[in-house]
Amino acid sequence: MPYTRLQPRIIYHTAGFHVLNTDGDVKRQSRLAVQDLRQLFPNSSVSVETTWHGDTAHTVIDVQGGFIDSDRYATAFEIMKDLFVGYSISTSTTELPILVE
Repeated sequence: MPYTRLQPRIIYHTAGFHVLNTDGDVKRQSRLAVQDLRQLFPNSSVSVETTWHGDTAHTVIDVQGGFIDSDRYATAFEIMKDLFVGYSISTSTTELPILVE
């Protein structure tokens, strides 16, 4: 019988999606992102904040609390890429010391 190892999934406590240089004109996308992420992470808090730096804005969508597994995190990143086409997106996470087999 062949040995198969399951890929461990990392569990995150927070996940942030940073949309750079938005010019503040991403309210519709931000609203849709919050709605989609709340469905994807029903036990987490999802918030959005836009900060201005001169003429450009930096929009951060945060997911906090609950258990954010790496599979759903990858799905969330795909959602963000689809909603914010043409914008640069970076991410940040805080890991919980739990691995799930």
